[in-house]
Amino acid sequence: MLEPLLEHKQELAARFRKGGLIFLDYDGTLTPIVDKPELAVLDPKTREFVRRLAMKFTVILVSGRSVSDLVEISGVEVTGFVGNHGLEIKIPGLTFIHPQARRTEPVIAHLCREIRSRCGHIEGVFVENKKLTASIHYRNVLKAELSKLRQIFRGIVKPYLENRKIRISQGKKVWELRPPVQWNKGNAVTWLVRLFNPRKELPVFYAGDDRTDEDAFAVLKGTGITVLVAERPRKSWAKFRARNSEEVIEFLRSL
Repeated sequence: MLEPLLEHKQELAARFRKGGLIFLDYDGTLTPIVDKPELAVLDPKTREFVRRLAMKFTVILVSGRSVSDLVEISGVEVTGFVGNHGLEIKIPGLTFIHPQARRTEPVIAHLCREIRSRCGHIEGVFVENKKLTASIHYRNVLKAELSKLRQIFRGIVKPYLENRKIRISQGKKVWELRPPVQWNKGNAVTWLVRLFNPRKELPVFYAGDDRTDEDAFAVLKGTGITVLVAERPRKSWAKFRARNSEEVIEFLRSL
């Protein structure tokens, strides 16, 4: 059972007296889920709070967005950024892009063009090409059209899946096209924890709302403070639950 985060606020906050690593998913964790990705802008109070938080702790924003998009839309200076579900990492003095992801860029671009062309008549479909990955959003598609969209989408990607040229993951009302490489948010978090916390002296906090955050929850199981952001409980590798982004911010203020 997931434990309510705020009920453990004081005891957990006490662990951060000497610092800590704080990983925050962006969409759905720092900001509520919105109809269009470009609308998920941090409100001024939250942006200022995250800026202050990053002056005291190692704060890293994590997202399925590209790093460049994440930097721009968050508008805040933090220790680092993890983009494209871990395929990109940007920290002071280092920018990492997974080499296999670079090689898959032309395939991702082709599929985005194909999906836009063949699904353009279905209202509400939004194809987001993030270079290393792509997101096919269907949050605004009518239920009556979903079956048709799913059938067309599967027909387009099937040969690429069979030839192992791409992988597909499911998010919140979104299909994610990814390179055929076993590298995710969990791998990125593991690497960054080793870099910033080599002696394992500092506490590690990770909050996320999506299925893709489960990879990070899993690698931090038993060692980190992992928080699923979800209105209702569900099966998760996380230990704690916050009902919404407001509860995440409320906990972080206690630090």
